Amino acid sequence: MRLNKFLAPLALAGLASSLTAQVVPIVPFARTLDLLVVDTTNDRLYRLSDFDQNGDYAGPGEVLVAYDKLLGPFVWSSPSCVFVGADGTAYVGDVGTDTIYALRDTNGDGDMLDANEARIFFDPSNAGGVQMQQSHGITIDALGQMFVAVSNPGSVDGVLRLVDLNLDGDANDPGEASYYHSVPNSASSTAFSIPTKVAVGPDFALYFNDVGTGAGQRGVWRLFDLNGDGDCDDAGEANLFWNPAAGTNAQYWSLAFDATGAAYVTDHIGERVWRGVDTDFDGVVDSTTLFYQTSGSTWWDLVVRDDGALWLFDSDGNDRITVLRDLDNDFTALGAGEA
Repeated sequence: MRLNKFLAPLALAGLASSLTAQVVPIVPFARTLDLLVVDTTNDRLYRLSDFDQNGDYAGPGEVLVAYDKLLGPFVWSSPSCVFVGADGTAYVGDVGTDTIYALRDTNGDGDMLDANEARIFFDPSNAGGVQMQQSHGITIDALGQMFVAVSNPGSVDGVLRLVDLNLDGDANDPGEASYYHSVPNSASSTAFSIPTKVAVGPDFALYFNDVGTGAGQRGVWRLFDLNGDGDCDDAGEANLFWNPAAGTNAQYWSLAFDATGAAYVTDHIGERVWRGVDTDFDGVVDSTTLFYQTSGSTWWDLVVRDDGALWLFDSDGNDRITVLRDLDNDFTALGAGEA
């Protein structure tokens, strides 16, 4: 089972977004820190709720199946990412069906398996014929625009933009899907570019991870539409923001920003979590810290919690979630009791 995000707490500022997500509560607490997690092995979406408010999800009934391909109307085939919108709708990208599904727990029973709680938001039948073979990351900005980190083996990779212009519940209509950024030369090799996660930064620019093998391609990229033409394919609109483990075979499969504007990535080859800050606001990280390190882990994702802690998702051996807290304010979680 591969653990991927997303969390959907009742008052969240962060899993990769500056938005606040609101979900229908299933427990009578102000802060449940509810969490949605996709399982790529069993093709499920889990909802984790800390019913007894003891800080973990290990209690009876605290792990619920929110969606299961055997019980719901759609047969998933490798869900890879999940993001919760401002209205509580969860969007799940599936790399097996090349589809993004929209799910919402409208009756508050903890799952998205009831009538009309799941629908298709985007799929290969879209009117524009826009290609999306592998969706590895989703985010939504303050304007409601969805951005998807997409790897298209043998074709152009990049970041897709989806907008439901006619408010019919999907982005399959004409003009609703387009590429916000197309990675140059990415069609030349299936491994030249592999976008993994995408996030809105504190400066309202868009950021995405790339683990491709193209020269100078690996790292976190910053996208900003300087001329307002609706894409980031013009000169100076896509720039390498950060490559904390340059010169290595780092695999940055996660990306998140905290409330201070610091960026975090995991390297699941080097088993490290890096923290980076653009101290002079020039669009490039100039202060990098090793935030956390261990062994025997494969970290597919991380999420900055609304209380400042980090959720770290591991699929090596024990499928688990680790909480990291910088208790001594040294910009690491390497101290006693911090993990």
